[in-house]
Amino acid sequence: MKKLIIILSSFLLVNCTLNKKFPKFDSKAYSGQVLNNELFTNEKTIVIMGHIECPPMILALKDLETYQGDFDSAGVQILAFLENTEEHLDKLYQDTASIWGWFGNRFEIDTLTYPIIAECKCEKITQTKEGTPVIGRHCRKLAWRVWTFSSPTFLLVNGDGKILRREKGYPFGGEEKYRREWLHAFINE
Repeated sequence: MKKLIIILSSFLLVNCTLNKKFPKFDSKAYSGQVLNNELFTNEKTIVIMGHIECPPMILALKDLETYQGDFDSAGVQILAFLENTEEHLDKLYQDTASIWGWFGNRFEIDTLTYPIIAECKCEKITQTKEGTPVIGRHCRKLAWRVWTFSSPTFLLVNGDGKILRREKGYPFGGEEKYRREWLHAFINE
């Protein structure tokens, strides 16, 4: 019986923010643009949260860049919150010697044109109990408020700022057609 209670309470935690307002934020995007909840007004928005050291996250960022023309006609915009610093984003685009530049080079990302917010102001590396380095956990302030524990996590926010859907993960091993269909299903279901 205890196992059932734990599973049920875990299910409730994951779904506790659906149909609730996206938390208030007032942030500067990597491009310098100041963004807040007004961004959601009258628009359907895909919000993606995670870190760029995660292969499924970096593939999702690239695919969103590639497919965003498909979404424009449906009135859908994209917003990314990253557990990274702006310096990490600089390296993603320019520094192939760093881990961030390796991912940028490997996934052929030279620029991302939708708004990206780097939540970390400084780099702080912590470790798990097993000794695995963890970058960015200290700057997940907004992610914690919407109960995102996976990278990537997708949220679909409506024009009133309410969270309609949440999906953890991204089909990393799927073919491009499958990933495109996954994104369309996420937006339209």
